[in-house]
Amino acid sequence: SGDMKLLTTIASQAGLFIENAQLAQEMQSFLIGTIRSFVKALEASSYWTAGHTERVTRYSLAIGKTLELDIHDLEKLRVFSLLHDIGKIATPKEILNKGDKLSEQEWFEIRRHPIVGAEILSELDSFREVIECIRYHHEHFDGTGIHGLKGEKIPLMARILAVADAFDAMTSDRPYRKKKTLEEAINEIKDSTGKQFDPRVV
Repeated sequence: SGDMKLLTTIASQAGLFIENAQLAQEMQSFLIGTIRSFVKALEASSYWTAGHTERVTRYSLAIGKTLELDIHDLEKLRVFSLLHDIGKIATPKEILNKGDKLSEQEWFEIRRHPIVGAEILSELDSFREVIECIRYHHEHFDGTGIHGLKGEKIPLMARILAVADAFDAMTSDRPYRKKKTLEEAINEIKDSTGKQFDPRVV
């Protein structure tokens, strides 16, 4: 009788634990699904960026696995990659869809999107690490980026995304240039090793 009561108590606690774990997984799936839907809505406003976020996420996760990041860091990297361009929601559509080269002022507007993205998500305290990566994902390894962060002072996930983001931009058509071949994009990234990009990530 005592053993039965003990087992019943343990089973009840285990059931609650499993139920909570399933709920957490469902919430995580809901979160990722919501983010993906939001990103699709954002990308729908610009022909040139359609599919960019999903490809960058795929490249980032592949780099993260090669660098042997643990499962928790890979999940953070997934969320960060999906949200990295969220600041472009404040960029005028006529700039995002411009069919010619951008002016200096228009480039300034585009380059502001990491800062705007971090500000948009600033109230989400549990996403603090992700927000910082969004803020710094266009920093250059040699310190010549927007905020002047250098080397390993730039968060690793931001350094990963910098390479994945640039690779996808180079291998996608833009209104002002045709996409590069795979070999051309890889060579350009290699040429920027230690300058724009982290050598280990490259």
